[in-house]
Formats: sequence, structure tokens, C-alpha cells
Amino acid sequence: EQLGLAENRLRGPIPLKLFNSSTVRVISLADNDLSGELPSTIGAFLPNLEELYLDGNEFSGTVLASISNASRLRILSIGMNHFTGAIPHSLGNMRLLEYLGIWQNNFSEDSLSKELSFIISLSNCKHLRRLWIDDNPLNGFLPKSIGNLSSSLESIYATSCGIISEIPSSIGNLSNLIGLDFA
Repeated sequence: EQLGLAENRLRGPIPLKLFNSSTVRVISLADNDLSGELPSTIGAFLPNLEELYLDGNEFSGTVLASISNASRLRILSIGMNHFTGAIPHSLGNMRLLEYLGIWQNNFSEDSLSKELSFIISLSNCKHLRRLWIDDNPLNGFLPKSIGNLSSSLESIYATSCGIISEIPSSIGNLSNLIGLDFA
């Protein structure tokens, strides 16, 4: 049910077989030297996955929408890698998500309007408590609907993201917010 290989010196790509288990609940591969792209089927064969820790590696490429097929995911921690592209809107389909940590990557915003629309999709995640997106070149506007995020939300860290808007007044709706950092 648990695969814990964090804080080692593991290198190279992740063997696909690690992402093909119907019983695994926790995968922790954080703080290694793993590289390559995430498999396109990452969420398809992990129906019971609740926690995924891939932070502190050398992963690259995009995070595919298929990750949201792991519908029981509560923790997604993929910070400190080299992921690029847009943050998938399908993350909003992970309704049990409590922590989304995608800090220190190279994610950007795709939309022509420059609105950080992935935030809108996260309003479906009613258990979201921590949103850490700092150190990504998002260079966009906060949506006015940011106040529709989970009332459980405790922290938003978005430093060094190139956010180019005012802080919407709707952020006052986040009554449990104790950490807000856009510096």
C-alpha cells in the first residue's frame, strides 16, 4: 500500500510498473535525482492513490490531465522539478485534494486572457487547505472568483509568479486563510 523511496540518490526515469498498482495508496519518491517525464497513464492505474510525493527531483515535461484519474488523491506534491506548460484544469476534478504543491517549476498560463484560470477549476476541490504555486512564471491575473476556493483553505503561497493584478476583494471570503504570500 505504500512505496517510500524518498531522500536517496535514485536516478533516471521512474519504471512504469511503479505506476501500475491498484492497491498502492502512497508513493513517495521525493528528494532524489529522478528524471524524465511522467507517464501518460499516471492516474489511470492507481485508483486508490491518496498521496503522491515527487518533489525535489529532475522531472520535466508537462503534467498531463490524466493525473486527475487518480480521483482519491489528497496530496499532490511535485515542487522543485522542471515541469513546463499549463497547470491542468483537470486538477479540479480531484475533489478530495487537500494539498497542491507545484512550487519551483516552470509552469505558465496558456490562456490568451492571461487569467490564471486553473485557479477557477480548483473551486471544485472543497477540501483544499494548502495551495503552493510559488516560483512559477505564471505572469497572469488572479481571477475574481479566487474567493470561491475551499472555505477550508489555510494557505496560498504564490511568490515570484509574476502575478500582475490587484488582489480581488473576494479573497476575503476565504475565512480560514492564515497564510497569504504574493511577495
